[in-house]
Amino acid sequence: MPIDLQLLRKDQGGNPDLVEESQRRRFKDVQIISAIQELDRDCRQQVKQVDNINKEMRLLSKAVGEIMKKVSELPLFACRQRGGGKKYSKKKKKKKEKTEKRSLSAKELEEVEKLKQKKLELEEGQKKLEKELEENISKRNKLLQQIGNIVHDSVPVSRDEKDNKLIRQWGAKPMKTGKERHHHELLWMCVLLIQERGRKGMKE
Repeated sequence: MPIDLQLLRKDQGGNPDLVEESQRRRFKDVQIISAIQELDRDCRQQVKQVDNINKEMRLLSKAVGEIMKKVSELPLFACRQRGGGKKYSKKKKKKKEKTEKRSLSAKELEEVEKLKQKKLELEEGQKKLEKELEENISKRNKLLQQIGNIVHDSVPVSRDEKDNKLIRQWGAKPMKTGKERHHHELLWMCVLLIQERGRKGMKE
């Protein structure tokens, strides 16, 4: 499991120097820290850009909606009349609601087309940006997996086991008799023993 990415972000309370020192103790490449930080900055910046594009596209959609509202149905009221052109009395007069649609003007249509075209351009830019973001995240995470856990200060710095410190020991060290067996030999002996028990069980 890789280390927490926040350890490499100073603005979030991280400590990149601690990670670099841990890499030195492991005799690993320290430059990988800078590479991860650079990719991480790019990723965070691209995330903000994607968010801003989404906000701008929502505003464009809202602007188009405001213009299209002008095409909504407008109420008109008309009174029915008797023959001879006389109107009903106020008590019997009925108002019938009629509706009609108003077409957009040439200027309004042009404005709508401009807004839609701008939104399409933003969508194309967003797709390209999201693809770059995905690639950068993949690169960053692959590098991050190459960093091990932070080495504790008590761990001796050495390329091999010869500098390991003896913390404690207990019991008497057994004397070698020359009859010791390797672990793979013991494993085969156990397997043969199990097989032999199986044969006896089948005969019985």
